[in-house]
Amino acid sequence: YASLEGTPLLQDEITVALPIFYPRVAVTAALVPTRVSLGQTIEAIIDVSNNEPFDLQNAVVYIRADNFLIDISEYDPTEWEDGFLSLQQGVVPAGSKRQVVVRLPLRKEVNASQVFGDNPVVFELHGELEFKNDKSERIIVPIDGASAQINSDLGIKATSRYYSPDGEALGTGPLPPVVGETTTYWVFLQAENQLHRVRDVVITARLGDQAGWLGRDSVGAGDPLLYDEDNRTLTWRVGILPDYKTTYDKDRFGAAMQLPVTRRAEHVGEQLVLLYDVRISGIDTVTGNRLQAIADDVTTELKFDSTAKDDGRVVM
Repeated sequence: YASLEGTPLLQDEITVALPIFYPRVAVTAALVPTRVSLGQTIEAIIDVSNNEPFDLQNAVVYIRADNFLIDISEYDPTEWEDGFLSLQQGVVPAGSKRQVVVRLPLRKEVNASQVFGDNPVVFELHGELEFKNDKSERIIVPIDGASAQINSDLGIKATSRYYSPDGEALGTGPLPPVVGETTTYWVFLQAENQLHRVRDVVITARLGDQAGWLGRDSVGAGDPLLYDEDNRTLTWRVGILPDYKTTYDKDRFGAAMQLPVTRRAEHVGEQLVLLYDVRISGIDTVTGNRLQAIADDVTTELKFDSTAKDDGRVVM
């Protein structure tokens, strides 16, 4: 107020809408599991308690979550709008409880630019319950939020080649492979990781029944590749695997090996296994969880070798 000769003058008037509190209407949320990996699904469990003496009319639960983590493509566009998932509840009777369970699928990949340094990636759920009270007033009650830690996305890719991407011969011997003769292939392993650093990383694999070991191999990081002749297994102790933010990071954590295969008559028309049971494991330095991933078997199909991909089956 200002004053003129002691008389107060109204200068401006502002109307403020204050919320109506309903402490006897409670909405809580829980996430299951509390530690999850990309590509998996989180269950959000919303508990609504109406301890008021009247029914909650036109009740709607709105869930707000991290869009860069949630795969909203699996929802009807009318359900997920402006960053909110709406779940119609109709009437919540006086003195009743209701549980709402919704499955939230996580994206299989996230944009690395949205992950900052070594900070943990956390899925956070917030929201609100909207309803009309016994006076038809629109009421909003916030949901007590919940969070879940996201495990780093650890993976392993295994491929076989006879030719380089430029068409240069890497392997030796006949292609298509011929019965009684030896053909060598190069197998490449690539460790993959995003979100957090992973420690104690180990990659293991088993040689196929017809594959041999020449001892011609190389690794970009960690310990040398070890071959156990008795068990026909390979072990590569990588150590620390960073969360990839550059191509350089990714290219360093690869291994290559040359494997010979000699065919017999019973192999005519077949594609033979070079490596199988290819696994990577390690411990997420943020969540503390042990992670593991398995690659597809590596065969003479050469499906990643555009020059030789039709020459994998044995001929006479």
